[in-house]
Amino acid sequence: MGDCNGTTSALYHKGADWLWRRVWQPLLRPANVGLLSLLVLQTGVNLSFKKVDMNVAAYPYILSQLQPFLCGPFYLLWGVALEVHRNNNLPADKRLEHTHNNNRMYRRLLWPATVIGALFQVYLFLMFVSASGDLISGPLLVLLSQLNIPAVMIVSLIFLRMRFKIWQYLGAFIILAGVVITLWPLFPQMMNGASSTWAIIVNIMSNVPYAFAMICMEYYVKAEPVNDFIWWGIVYIVQFYVGIPFIFAMLPLQGVPITDLYEHVSKGIVCIFTGIENTPGTTCTSGLFYFMIFWVFVLGYNVNTTYSIRTTSATAVTLVLAATLPAANLMFTVHWLWGRETSSLSVYDIAGLVVVMAGVVIYQFGQPKPPAPGESHLIDKQAIGDDGDGS
Repeated sequence: MGDCNGTTSALYHKGADWLWRRVWQPLLRPANVGLLSLLVLQTGVNLSFKKVDMNVAAYPYILSQLQPFLCGPFYLLWGVALEVHRNNNLPADKRLEHTHNNNRMYRRLLWPATVIGALFQVYLFLMFVSASGDLISGPLLVLLSQLNIPAVMIVSLIFLRMRFKIWQYLGAFIILAGVVITLWPLFPQMMNGASSTWAIIVNIMSNVPYAFAMICMEYYVKAEPVNDFIWWGIVYIVQFYVGIPFIFAMLPLQGVPITDLYEHVSKGIVCIFTGIENTPGTTCTSGLFYFMIFWVFVLGYNVNTTYSIRTTSATAVTLVLAATLPAANLMFTVHWLWGRETSSLSVYDIAGLVVVMAGVVIYQFGQPKPPAPGESHLIDKQAIGDDGDGS
């Protein structure tokens, strides 16, 4: 009897040790925790944006431009404050060198961050054009948006020379299958709805700037110990200014004449920040409250994005973001959050989320061991202008 108990205890401890080392320890790595946090934050962004949009639906343009307009300066000021604080904590004889090295780094990164900001704005513009009105049915639009997964993987293969394992391809396939499961009840609507061919082509094309923006970000954030706040400050400020010329295309698509631009912007700001309803069909009273929640989620999401790209890859981040579709759908079933807008709970949403997360886990377990901090198997610093002569 004693031997039996001893054998059972040994098997139990051996199984528990295997489970810890093979399952839980890998899942609790900082990189994987960062990806899980990214999923939570992106779901929060989607839900809070929906809440804001429900309150200020008459002003979609001002809502889209407020994000880079407010986030850019905030990130930049916060990042500079952190750098000043870090510099002041260094020994006096190291401060000048630290400042000089930082100035050189950000001069090198100014152009890449500018390109990334422009690429994101082009991506958003193409998505906006293709999604305007009823050009593409809602389910098909969601399904097409998942094409950024193969787009990012292809650009990674070509420009970063990434070599994916069979398990990673399998994980990506399972994630796409999970998205299809989530959308399955909507396929009849997708098939019966008349979608514009040119809008579908534009939507597919939008994946090109998105993929290049993500891969450029991976290339540079792994090459330098960049301050994430300063990085996103530059990206957002560029994104805002690049977006200004697109006004002349975006407003007419929203049914707003160019001549009404000033009125549209001023009324939108008043609606969001004062709660004064000045257009029929708007309920501005809660706009500011939900906008602040949305802003907090966006601030956390962006910094977490660069952390996750640095510790994993742009492909892993893109795959995880696919899980926000079934996750958000589940949150839309919470009555106290949505009231009359609450959706019914579907087994397809639950199954889709389970399958997508299984794909993410399979993809992550198939990844090679990440490089040590400060190292990267992708980057040669000579390639981005660090020629060692102080220029």
